Amino acid sequence: MDGYIQDVRTRFGHPDPIKPQHSPHKHREIVYGAKAQLIADEIDDSPPLDATGVKKLQGIVGSILYYARAVDNKML
Repeated sequence: MDGYIQDVRTRFGHPDPIKPQHSPHKHREIVYGAKAQLIADEIDDSPPLDATGVKKLQGIVGSILYYARAVDNKML
């Protein structure tokens, strides 16, 4: 299964990152003593996916889930 992730990225057209990213989103600073820390900053107003977008997303998630179950269970 060497190179499986690179093959999945190539199949779905995901470019190589310019700078390594080890987190899915930007870190939010912790505010100690705040009443609530888990408040969403922005409201998502993006349009819903069409049928082809849903199928592509299902293919990506299915490929990575297969790899996680078969090879690297730490991803689960």
